[in-house]
Amino acid sequence: MTILRWMIYFAIPLLGFVASLAAEESRGGGVQLEFPDIKGFTCSQPNYLPNPKHGYVISYKSDQDLMINVYVYNSSLERIPDGATSSLVKEEILLIEVGLEKLTRQGMYKSYKERMNGEVRVGDWPKAPIAQRRLFEINRIDLGRILTDVYITGYKDHFVKIRFSYPIDKQVESERAIAPVLTALGKMMAS
Repeated sequence: MTILRWMIYFAIPLLGFVASLAAEESRGGGVQLEFPDIKGFTCSQPNYLPNPKHGYVISYKSDQDLMINVYVYNSSLERIPDGATSSLVKEEILLIEVGLEKLTRQGMYKSYKERMNGEVRVGDWPKAPIAQRRLFEINRIDLGRILTDVYITGYKDHFVKIRFSYPIDKQVESERAIAPVLTALGKMMAS
């Protein structure tokens, strides 16, 4: 019995130490982007997700009813080609609908429908990076009808997913606010 007790005394701190090393590795690993300052928005510090393959997320906040999140992750893949044309990026954008379907089955959403998809530039200049885009109208139980606009591209062996969400009745002003954000983020990835 005493041997088992000593093993427990040593195993628990050792497991804690290993877990803290893994957390530190996930914080320092991967591509660390220099997120730009964008007029009218405040950028959060990176929020490192518990599983290293999920990377981190930053948020841009403003006084508008517009939620902006940028996720940087690699899904434990060693190689993710830059740009939007690889099969990996095309598969990744399809997973958005899988998540929406799951949330609908769980009762978080009443319904959703796709409004748009395709390749688009992340920014307003001719050589801006290209991303896969999907725009969904979602009827949420808690918020009512919203639009969620998602862009995914490959960048330095990672996925960069940019998600904008806003009430459907604020579409015009939200889209005006989104344009300079996309341009700033596109320039960040072009440098």
